[in-house]
Amino acid sequence: MYERHENLTDSQWQVIKNIVDDGRKRKVCLKRVVDACLWLTRTGSQWRNLSQTHYPVWQTVAYYFYKWQHNGVWQQVRKMLVKKERQRQGRQEQPSRVAIDSQSVKQCGCFSGQVGVDGNKKIDGRKRHLAVDSLGLPWAIYVGAANETDAIAGFELLPQLKSCTRLSLICSDAAYKGEFVS
Repeated sequence: MYERHENLTDSQWQVIKNIVDDGRKRKVCLKRVVDACLWLTRTGSQWRNLSQTHYPVWQTVAYYFYKWQHNGVWQQVRKMLVKKERQRQGRQEQPSRVAIDSQSVKQCGCFSGQVGVDGNKKIDGRKRHLAVDSLGLPWAIYVGAANETDAIAGFELLPQLKSCTRLSLICSDAAYKGEFVS
């Protein structure tokens, strides 16, 4: 069903290797673990559907995925890639302004986490909140229950934006009531 296996190139791996690999000896190749995580994200497949001919066993991939999520590794990789893309496009490393908005997503049957009903959009599920720069690159991400107000969820994005020293303006729609003051 999911036959496409687009793995990281060696040059792409070199960009993120120092964040992901702490230098310890392992029996598993971390590049293959990252490839498996990217495949799961791209396809939306379940852990158990990982091809063992292309990737490590699903339990190993899940272990590293959740470990890196807990340790902030994925967030570090995202921030580093966003900064590199801004530099590649001739922009300063950090934005001076970001825009915040949200999107409600219907609940799928396989998810049992924090969910709720977005009263405005009549969607039962979750809501993702993003702060993006003028290039559309994500600087902060927060996912919560759909019934959580945008005003409260917006404050969950702020700690992720503390490293943006150039940031002088946060734009949002009226759903994010109040003022963001640091």
